[in-house]
Amino acid sequence: MGQHGSKTYSINEADYFKKVRTQHLDHFSKVNGFLENTSEWIYLLKQELKKNTNCRWSKNLLKKLKSIENFKDLSSKMAFAWSKFDISPNVSRIQSVNVCKWKESIANLQTFSYEIETDPCKKSLHKFLTTQTDCTLHTLVCMFKKCLVDVYTKTTGRKILLKSKYLTNIAKTSIEIDTSILNFCSIMEKIIPKFFLDIPEMIQDMQSIIRDSIISGNVLKLLILTRKELEKEKQNEYIQGLQTIGDLHSDSPVLGQLEKDNNSNYKKAIKSLGEITQSNSIGQMHDAIAMLMNHISLSLYNPENPDALAEDDTIISAFLFVLARSSTPDLPLYLSILETFMDKTTLTIKDVGKGVVKLSFLLNNIPEWGTFIQV
Repeated sequence: MGQHGSKTYSINEADYFKKVRTQHLDHFSKVNGFLENTSEWIYLLKQELKKNTNCRWSKNLLKKLKSIENFKDLSSKMAFAWSKFDISPNVSRIQSVNVCKWKESIANLQTFSYEIETDPCKKSLHKFLTTQTDCTLHTLVCMFKKCLVDVYTKTTGRKILLKSKYLTNIAKTSIEIDTSILNFCSIMEKIIPKFFLDIPEMIQDMQSIIRDSIISGNVLKLLILTRKELEKEKQNEYIQGLQTIGDLHSDSPVLGQLEKDNNSNYKKAIKSLGEITQSNSIGQMHDAIAMLMNHISLSLYNPENPDALAEDDTIISAFLFVLARSSTPDLPLYLSILETFMDKTTLTIKDVGKGVVKLSFLLNNIPEWGTFIQV
C-alpha cells in the first residue's frame, strides 16, 4: 500500500512539473530576446569588454562570444523562479557553543560555504557560476580565466609558469593581472542581474560569490606565481621569523590555555591555517580563516568564566602560537591575495575580516613577534 501511494504521488508530481514547465516555456517564448542570448545582458557585456580592449584577454573573450549565443540557458535563466536546494551535510560551519568572547565581537562569524549552502538564492548563483556547465555565465567565467592565464603563462607538464617577458617587470605584471580580475568581477556584477528572470533584487554577497568563481583554479595559481616573484623578501622574512619564534613560548599562559584540551582545538587551528595555503578558491580561504578563528576561540574558552572577554593581546598571542607550529611558508602570498581580492563587505563588516586583520598585523610586524608572547 505504502509503495503504491508513493508511486502514484511521484507520477502526479512529475505531471505537475511538466505542466508548469510548459506554461513557463509558453510565457518565456514571448519575452523578447529571452530564449536567445541576444538580450540586454549580452549587449552590456560586449560594451564593457570593449572598454578593456587594451587587454589581450578582453579581445580574446570578445572573439569567443559568438559561440555562446544560443538557446541553452532557458533552465538557468528562470531558475530563481522556483529553485530549492538541500543543505549539504558536509559543509564547514562554525561551532558557537563554549567559545571565548573576543573584545571585538565575532558572534556572527561564519564560513563562506555555510553562508552559500543555507541561502537558496546564493547557492543557485554560486552553482551557475562554478559548476553549471550548461549555463552561459559559467562558460564566460571559464573563458575569462583561460584567456587571462594563457596570456601570462606557459604550461610545462602539469605546471603553469609565468612567461619570461612578464618577469622583467613583475610589479607591472602583477598590477595588470590584479586589475584585469577586478575589472571582470565588476563586469559580471553588472550583467548578472540582466541575465536572470526574477533574480532577487537584494541578493546578498553577490560580490563574494562572483570572486570565488573567478579567483580559483589556475587564476589563483597565477596570482600565487606573481606574488612569489614580487614578495620574495617578505616571504623570507616570514620564514626566518618562524624559525626565530620557535623557542620563545614554552612558559606562556596562553599556550597553556591552547593545550588544555589535549591540543584538540589547537591542532585543528594549526590544520585550518595550513588549509589557507591549500585552498583552491578565495571562498575556501575564507572558510579556513573562519575555522581558524573558531578553533582558537574554542581553545581559549574558560568554563569557569564563560562571559570573560579575551583581550586583543591574548588573541594575537594565540594566533602567533598557531603560526609558530604550522608549516605554511606561502602564507604571506595567500594573505596578500585576500587583502587584494576579498570584497569590502567581507573584509570590513563580516567577522571573518577580523581574522584577516590579525594575520596581516602579525605578518607586518615580524620583528616584534617576541614582544607579542605573553609570559
